[in-house]
Amino acid sequence: MSGLRAAALLLGLSLCWWAAAWPDANGSTMTSIAVAFCALRAADANPARSIYVTCLGASAGVLASNIYSFYVLPHATGLPPLLSSYFPFLGIGLYGCTIPAVAGPARMYCIVLSSLSGLAPAFSVDPADLVSRSVAEVMGIASAGALHMTFFPVGGLWWRGRLRKALLREASAACSFRLDSVEHYFESGIRDILLQFTANT
Repeated sequence: MSGLRAAALLLGLSLCWWAAAWPDANGSTMTSIAVAFCALRAADANPARSIYVTCLGASAGVLASNIYSFYVLPHATGLPPLLSSYFPFLGIGLYGCTIPAVAGPARMYCIVLSSLSGLAPAFSVDPADLVSRSVAEVMGIASAGALHMTFFPVGGLWWRGRLRKALLREASAACSFRLDSVEHYFESGIRDILLQFTANT
């Protein structure tokens, strides 16, 4: 199901990319990020929730990188002003990484901020390209979350039926194992199922 979901997402975003005549680099960024997050988060107990939190961090990183690139970076002449102007933006994310409750979105904030800030020995700010790349990154993550919420979502009737069958299958198989090996099998086989069950019920 995860592969089918990723294929549907790739097809849908590719059609949107083609219809919008988006620049190649930004369109490929959107589709690759969307498919990567769709596949990586498929094993989470609640994929839509995980992607939503990640999208919040990415949106904050986009906002911070645009503020820095448009209003701060053009005035930073020399290495010391460049470092001193960039550190407050990066420091917010680094501090957030030390707080467990917001560590996930804080890490995404740092990644997006670093990728969009355009720090280089010789830099130039292209507003149109920066906004386009910002939209591509956020839209890629958001579309992966939207698909997880609509395409056979976790917590729906289909998911509950599969989970019920998986629990019965694991319990039935455990009854037929030898006592010296049933603990290892039962623990490794049912742990992920119970995590999904407790996270979505």
